[in-house]
Amino acid sequence: MIQAAPNRLDTIRIGVIVSKRLGKAVRRNRIRRLIREAARVLCQRLRGGWDLVIIARSRMAEATFAEVQAALEEVLTRARLLDGPPVATESPTGGFPFATEEF
Repeated sequence: MIQAAPNRLDTIRIGVIVSKRLGKAVRRNRIRRLIREAARVLCQRLRGGWDLVIIARSRMAEATFAEVQAALEEVLTRARLLDGPPVATESPTGGFPFATEEF
């Protein structure tokens, strides 16, 4: 779940809420880290000028990073907060892209 409000800045501010109902601190922190990393990957595509609050739901407790990223991308797309094409996270040859690689 996501809540968005416009701000008067050209930047994006993101907050993450993970309820104690989702588990103990270790589990909640894992969920928080997954959401933050997914948001970091999508950050280049987000429209500026918004404050976002991402509220974790119970399904996030067992989700993989790919599932969290897909869910976040889908929610942001429905909210019309994504600009631009998807960002490549891996090179065509496998692994992460390096500055010397051409795409």
